[in-house]
Amino acid sequence: MPKLKPGDIAPTPEEDEAINRGIAADADNPELTEEFFQNALPVAERLTPEEIEDLRRDGKEASEYAMKAFADLRPISDMLTPEEIEDLRRDKQETLDYAAKAFADLRPTNGKKG
Repeated sequence: MPKLKPGDIAPTPEEDEAINRGIAADADNPELTEEFFQNALPVAERLTPEEIEDLRRDGKEASEYAMKAFADLRPISDMLTPEEIEDLRRDKQETLDYAAKAFADLRPTNGKKG
């Protein structure tokens, strides 16, 4: 197990067991076994050259689409009034303040007042 940073809390053996049961129960995402890795093959050995080319083309098309969509975005100042922008900033700050307080209330203090 990797070293934890100061203040990190490792799961208890019971929590770790519950986590592992949850992983084992997820039929859509089974944990990969040693046997899986021993039988794994590189993509070039599993797919035909045509299938590999299809993947490359699809990836390139998706990337080009994403870049076009990004290029079409307008600055927020073109879409909202200054008052609406200020409301968003205030709401964001209130949300961050709430989350920070909730986190501070949940964080163990090791007997210290916090």
